[in-house]
Amino acid sequence: MDAINICAIPAWRKKITEVLKFCHDPDFPPFSFVDEDGVPRGTLIEQTTKAMELAGIPFRFVAIPMSVQAGALANGEVDAIAGLAITPQRLQDHDFAPPFVITGGGLFSLKTQPADNDRLRNIATPAAGPLLPACRRHFPEARIIAVDSYLAALAMVQAGDADAAALNIDVAPEVCERFFPAQFHIAPKPFFSLPLAIAVKKGKHAALAGALLAACENPDMPEISDIS
Repeated sequence: MDAINICAIPAWRKKITEVLKFCHDPDFPPFSFVDEDGVPRGTLIEQTTKAMELAGIPFRFVAIPMSVQAGALANGEVDAIAGLAITPQRLQDHDFAPPFVITGGGLFSLKTQPADNDRLRNIATPAAGPLLPACRRHFPEARIIAVDSYLAALAMVQAGDADAAALNIDVAPEVCERFFPAQFHIAPKPFFSLPLAIAVKKGKHAALAGALLAACENPDMPEISDIS
């Protein structure tokens, strides 16, 4: 894992009675998604629910695409993000609870092409999120192409415009099978790791942040999930 100084959570002193809003991505399985009945599901949904139950804080989930979650948190539309990757850049604007999940980024190439990282010249990856800077660090000799989505990155590889797509190792396999069945090598391991945790606006919601810290230290809280 890249070295990250996970910030300390402020101590909390007051009881929270208002119903807090936690945003989650509605289409980011296995971490968070909405089932056919409109119910939030996924690893982060389950872990967040357990932590909030242990903390005794009322809350509800709000489905918001990942690309606009930071803005929703900044303008007060929501109180927290149910699962955000902890990066040095995000530590400047967010306070994080202890991580629930360890995931990471992997390379996805066509089965018709050799899966050789040393031969990669063009790598497509989403512009939003931590994958773009990670690719620039880990593959300094490659041309890193920023795109709008996972689907766009994979489509570039299929069209021959990129040698591989750098995507979340736990999320991308489902996207591959949904849109490009049996066409892609599934990355066997991540080239970098990322912890995911509940995030709040830095310096705000000290009571919530402290309650979550206490909940995550509770022995009834499930151990951190490394699903990469």
